[in-house]
Formats: sequence, C-alpha cells, structure tokens
Amino acid sequence: MPEKEDFDNEDFEKIFTEIVSSDELKDMSDHFEKDVKLGLKELLLIQQSLSDAMSHISEVLINSVDGEEQLITNGDNIYSSLLSSLYKISEDFNECMIEYYSDLDIDDEGDENGI
Repeated sequence: MPEKEDFDNEDFEKIFTEIVSSDELKDMSDHFEKDVKLGLKELLLIQQSLSDAMSHISEVLINSVDGEEQLITNGDNIYSSLLSSLYKISEDFNECMIEYYSDLDIDDEGDENGI
C-alpha cells in the first residue's frame, strides 16, 4: 500500500479494480436480481442508507482530526475497502445521472424547436 502522500487516483483505481474483481463481490452480485423495481419506498430507503453512510463518514473524519480514529489510515482493513467501493459506486451513479439529465435537456430543447 502506498504512503499517504504518494496515494493518487491511479493507485485508487488499481485498488478499486482489485476489489471489484474479487470473487466475494462477484458472488454477491450473482445473488441479486437483475431487474429490480424501485418505487418510492425503495428510493426513500436508499436515501436513508446514504444519509446514514454520510453520518458515519463524518464521524470518521471528525475522529481522524481528533487523532482518535485509525480507520482510514490503515488501508488493509474492510472499512477502507468498503469506503473505496462506496466512492466508486457513487461516482458511477453521479456520472450516469449527469448523462441522464443531460439527455433529458437535449430532448426538451428538441421539443421546443419542433423536432
């Protein structure tokens, strides 16, 4: 694991690729349905889960500033792996949503021009 000051996006991508290609993650994804229907209740549960995750991340940051938490400085633990996965998933989700809304804007502009 690289030292903190030597850690960059390339290192992160390498570690993330190792996590994603792990057998445990593949086994987990095989257990989930491919066609999941998300309704209002499911979206609210996702929102609550993400809110809880944000609270936990804030707590880790506060404890790190106070010198009480070693969770993010030790890269060989499950917490660091999960934080890396959460980061990558949220980045992928954000990119997809930007594309989605960008496509909607293009469609709306086309409708206004009579296309």
